[in-house]
Amino acid sequence: MAVVVLTILERSGEIGLAGLKSSADQVADGELWRLFTSALVVDGSPVPQIVLTGGAAAAVIRLGGAALWWCAALAAHVGSALLAYAIIGVAVALGSGGAEAAADDPDFGISCVLGGTLGALFAIGYRRRDTAIVAIGLVGLVVLVPFSFDWYGPEHPLSFFIGAVVALWWLGRDSVASSP
Repeated sequence: MAVVVLTILERSGEIGLAGLKSSADQVADGELWRLFTSALVVDGSPVPQIVLTGGAAAAVIRLGGAALWWCAALAAHVGSALLAYAIIGVAVALGSGGAEAAADDPDFGISCVLGGTLGALFAIGYRRRDTAIVAIGLVGLVVLVPFSFDWYGPEHPLSFFIGAVVALWWLGRDSVASSP
């Protein structure tokens, strides 16, 4: 709901959301809070992103619970950003001018929340042996790939895999706890 309200206010010109963005440079400078606020902004066409993210989140919450979704979405959004920023940092240290130019580019959007949610959905389908749910997760990953070819782009597939790993861990806790 916060994303919807902020998007409406931004698109109507009431507020600007540039202050919520993140970047590799800002996080390297200690502005870690930006890792969380950057998920509240929609970059690009808002309706499809909000609808897809909301639908996928509702499915994960229904099938795995709200706590699983929150853990997968947060870990995917923050973890994929940190990994992408680390890649940029290494590339800058190795002398990449492209990485240095990208290090201060704004990084924001709900796409990694969507990626992590789709990864969690994939994991739920895998654990349930439900090929339809697995397929939905994989199709979502395929749709994210074309948006993954810039310095921040690796966040999309990384968020999917982090969301899947978190969900597999989460769902596996019950089977471990019930083992003799």
